[in-house]
Amino acid sequence: MAFRLEDLRGEYQKLFDSCQIVPARLADADRVVLSIKANRASYDAVSLTTGVPWYFIGVIHSLESNLNFKKHLHNGDPLSARTVNVPAGRPAKGMPPFTWEESAVDALRHKGFHRWTDWSPAAMLFKLEAYNGAGYHNRGMPSPYLWSFSQHWTKGKFVRDGVFDPEAGSKQCGAGVLLRKLADAGDIPGMARPVDLGAGTLPVRGTLPLDSSPASGPQARHVVLKRGTTGKDVTRLQKLLVEDWGFEIDVDGNFGLKTLAAVKQFQAGHHDPSGAHLVPDGIVGELTWRALEGRRALTPQPPPPAAPVRRAGISGLAMKAALTELAAGAGEVGGNNRGEWVRKYLRPTGLPEGNPWCAAFVSWCFLQAVGGETTAMPFRYSAGARDIFRQGKSKGWEVDSPEPGDLMVFWRESLSSGKGHIGFVEAIGNGFVQTIEGNKDPRVGRFQYVLGRIERLVGFIRVP
Repeated sequence: MAFRLEDLRGEYQKLFDSCQIVPARLADADRVVLSIKANRASYDAVSLTTGVPWYFIGVIHSLESNLNFKKHLHNGDPLSARTVNVPAGRPAKGMPPFTWEESAVDALRHKGFHRWTDWSPAAMLFKLEAYNGAGYHNRGMPSPYLWSFSQHWTKGKFVRDGVFDPEAGSKQCGAGVLLRKLADAGDIPGMARPVDLGAGTLPVRGTLPLDSSPASGPQARHVVLKRGTTGKDVTRLQKLLVEDWGFEIDVDGNFGLKTLAAVKQFQAGHHDPSGAHLVPDGIVGELTWRALEGRRALTPQPPPPAAPVRRAGISGLAMKAALTELAAGAGEVGGNNRGEWVRKYLRPTGLPEGNPWCAAFVSWCFLQAVGGETTAMPFRYSAGARDIFRQGKSKGWEVDSPEPGDLMVFWRESLSSGKGHIGFVEAIGNGFVQTIEGNKDPRVGRFQYVLGRIERLVGFIRVP
């Protein structure tokens, strides 16, 4: 039987949309998903190198290595040596023992995932089944590699190479089930479960799918469009694609196959306002609309609706100091991390100008909040972003959901490098988080990120 995505896309999508987890396995699936999410920083590091989404890496890690960071992503062999099982002898370059990141990058490149651009649900399921082998497809049955723990598969699996046992079960949660759980939790852009609004009706308003649309409900600036949608909003979309981006499609108000192909092609080559890649899923949500309209830029995009800055406590006072520096145009003079502002921020650390100053800027703002006494600061004055994060985490200040006044911390170069970047969360709204940061640009500035798609994020700290 042929094993081609173009022949199987509809089948995979139908299985994904209808996937339901067997109640007896729900707790087990939840535990795996929580572990994948807890290890996201490691998957993000590999994603940065390969371009493969973090959640896809996490799912493979679960299936191939049982989420063990001491084993190769290729097949679960130990990192202390090259792989022995198929594919044997990987990684071909370097000397063991390998780091998990080195092995993971090699595994994904060996399979060609770094060149793959279609991360729609059907395409991911196709690639995952291909990763494991097409034996189940050739038998005309759902694969437990994808659907174990769901209603799609109950028994029957290959117990070893070439040996199929029709009564064998599985204790491992399938890849499709994990993707379904992650999607339902809002962790995967573009995979919102379809809403049944009656025959011929599409859910174009209300909660927007996260694929390319962090906005939702009455805050949304645009209608979400997908294949099958018709009307004036589709006409407007088609005009943008034709007149501004050079696509050759009919402007007829009908979101058909040609419009779908044009949208996917556009998404594959463009970024959202935060700089992250758009998901090429063919769904036109808020982020895709903004990217489409970006070339004309007739009016500046408004900032997200600002939630009130917390004025109480040290965090509120530190934020006030940051806003004062922003208004004053604080930053480098002559570039290269130099100038009177930079010297002021770095002085309490004992470091000279020329050093990175993002964390020193944050520390200085908290120093102003306590009246200029370093001994009264809630954490040690530091020029290290990751150091401030470690201090906050050790005090129990790490939080999952940011609020205005919190600190947002990133990693730089690699997760294990210890290098980082830090800024203040100023506002949250419309699916975005707005920050005030020093040393991202030569001057203190405002920046926006899409919630749920913040690259290189270490975490958030809430100083009491």
